[in-house]
Amino acid sequence: KFTKEQIEKEYPVYADELRWGILRNRIVKEAGIKIDHEEIMFAAKDLIKERYLNAGFGGLNDEILDKITDTFLKQDEGKNYQDVAERVVSTKTMDYIQQQVTTKNKSVDVEEFKKKVDQTYNKK
Repeated sequence: KFTKEQIEKEYPVYADELRWGILRNRIVKEAGIKIDHEEIMFAAKDLIKERYLNAGFGGLNDEILDKITDTFLKQDEGKNYQDVAERVVSTKTMDYIQQQVTTKNKSVDVEEFKKKVDQTYNKK
């Protein structure tokens, strides 16, 4: 059970995630973005290599990395597989969006930057 305060605190984050999910799914459908098992395996291997390096372990040979990746993706009844797949879809969606828009760099001082951040995150 949630308290009213917890709901009020968490709702904006939930609403933003829901909006992004709906928008992302629409973009995926309209752009025909698809992923395959090989992309999920590649992303999972990168994730595992990063975790091992951050833990202070050296590089893993391909055979061991394949076994660890396979085990990781099967854990939690496939939840890890789904999480990595979601990450791959999100990355491909962001790549697609970046190809569709033109950005313009603008220099701002620290105070102007703080003001923009405050306006963006405190508009609710």
